Amino acid sequence: MRTADECQRVFDLASQGLDSIEISRKLDIPSRTIREWLRFGEEQVFSSLRRKAAFKCPGSLECANIVDCPIVNSLESHFKEYTYLLGQYLGDGCISQCQRTYKLRISTADNYPHIKQDCINSLNEILPDNKVGLIPKEGCTDISCHSNHLPCLFPHGKGGMKHKRKIVLLPWQEKLAIETHPQQFLRGLIHSDGCRTNNQIIKNGKEYNYPRYFFSNRSQDIHTYFELACQTLEIDYKFNNWYSISIAKRNSVEKVDTFVGSKM
Repeated sequence: MRTADECQRVFDLASQGLDSIEISRKLDIPSRTIREWLRFGEEQVFSSLRRKAAFKCPGSLECANIVDCPIVNSLESHFKEYTYLLGQYLGDGCISQCQRTYKLRISTADNYPHIKQDCINSLNEILPDNKVGLIPKEGCTDISCHSNHLPCLFPHGKGGMKHKRKIVLLPWQEKLAIETHPQQFLRGLIHSDGCRTNNQIIKNGKEYNYPRYFFSNRSQDIHTYFELACQTLEIDYKFNNWYSISIAKRNSVEKVDTFVGSKM
């Protein structure tokens, strides 16, 4: 984005009688940009630059602190939606860097249209000025959204597969996921990488059926956050293998049923 100083120099040179080609040569700014500025006028161009500057995060579009980012700082009334989306992102989401911004993609199974709608609704609440796109694929739909602030909202790191890199929530993110809204966090994780099944066993010749939840993810860091949220809610769990967690005790299953909802 061009600075206010560059903009001011363009209008100063224009007032001296220089045309867009001459100004472009002096300031190394494309003549097309200069013509557009001169056409819109000084007041409108400066107003637009001020809006963009106020909305831009410091540090090459990435903020290290909640105070720095206007989007993160406006989450207060949408913490539940954000915490749910954080769980969805850690399960089936990714962030990629585009030429001028970042793109979020969350993959949702078409068998669960309510989950897809929950993702869309949450994104609309968190980023109301950003368009949410839908990319149909075989058996699933990718939900996408572009924003400069996505690395501020979600643990992005240097990208790559989550189980091959460190996943660290910032203190404010961990507080939301583990202390304030652990139900929404677990709901997002289970909606993305979990399931509810009926387990069948035969004991003393009699068949028994009981429901249980599974959460499968190959990132040990994400497993740790799942476990911490379960501990906060006093939900019993155990590992049935190194990458899968089972919730099978009746009281715990009933508790998870109260907030997971649509993936049952």
